[in-house]
Amino acid sequence: ALTQFEQAIQINPNYSIVYNWMGGLLHGDLGRYKEAFIAAETALRLDPLSMPANFNNIMSLINRNRLDEADRKIEKLAAIYPSLSGVARSYRTSVGGKWANFILGVLDVACMSIECPLALNDGAWHFAVIGLEKEALAISKSPQVVLLRTLGKPEDAIANAQARLAEEPESLFARSELGLALASAGDYVRARPILEQMWQRSGGRVAGLFQFDHAAALIDLRRADGEEANVGELIAAIQDDVRRNREAGIISSVDYEEGLAAYLAGERERGLALIAKGLEDGYFIPPKEAYLQVLYDDPGFAPIRASQEARQRRERDRFLDIVCTDNPYATVWQPEEGTCEQFAATIGN
Repeated sequence: ALTQFEQAIQINPNYSIVYNWMGGLLHGDLGRYKEAFIAAETALRLDPLSMPANFNNIMSLINRNRLDEADRKIEKLAAIYPSLSGVARSYRTSVGGKWANFILGVLDVACMSIECPLALNDGAWHFAVIGLEKEALAISKSPQVVLLRTLGKPEDAIANAQARLAEEPESLFARSELGLALASAGDYVRARPILEQMWQRSGGRVAGLFQFDHAAALIDLRRADGEEANVGELIAAIQDDVRRNREAGIISSVDYEEGLAAYLAGERERGLALIAKGLEDGYFIPPKEAYLQVLYDDPGFAPIRASQEARQRRERDRFLDIVCTDNPYATVWQPEEGTCEQFAATIGN
């Protein structure tokens, strides 16, 4: 696919959409983040009014913590593409673990009578993160596997992943999701062949359909089978992904990823410190993944878990304080039955 994009550019070097597609492929599939950013910038330069090019550029700036630049571009877009500006603002204002801001931003967009499936899916995940399960499931028209895992519903996540793979048996994405869902639920016997296949397809690189959480899961699977000697290549692949991210200026999730790699490599103190830093910067650590049990059981992780749970409560309380008093989104969205009563009782205690 990359070769085809390169050939298209040779035919028409001013074709913005080709650069946009190529940027997505380089970033999302190949993990070549630095080149992807250059391609995305080229796409925007060639077509300054392109919706996908503007959105991708803003997200790239946010992921690099270039927030002032992102703010300026979001404001410029507001008059032309209010929905795009609103969704981008949701991501921007949620930086640093301000998860409630993302949900509020999605509801702001909904009030414009505009529906954005990407924002709704991410909105559902943010509801799950702040502990509002009923709201998460209600806003999600078709609960995604990652949402069900975040909600601590491993069997539902597996069933969902199996159904999607049955619908699209050739889909590598569906297969990758199933492998991680199985590992997350502790079904290592079924998970390992799938994750090993995805690892081989990745060419030994953390990228595309084999992300660092897949690598972390496969590390635990190999260790469970007594194959410590085969763990090093996976740790090295995570470390290489960290290097490529940092070379490209990306900071979002990278401290956690580097910390997890260090921890799994036996650098306990350094790993925990980086994991804690990732949390401070807003990364959400999945709380119920079987392959992370060794981390959960570490006494040094207890204060990290407590800090995340405290943030979850703060964000949930902040959100419900807005929508349970004089709900400004009442025309497009309401809290689920019993949520505000439960919130009031919690505050009362």
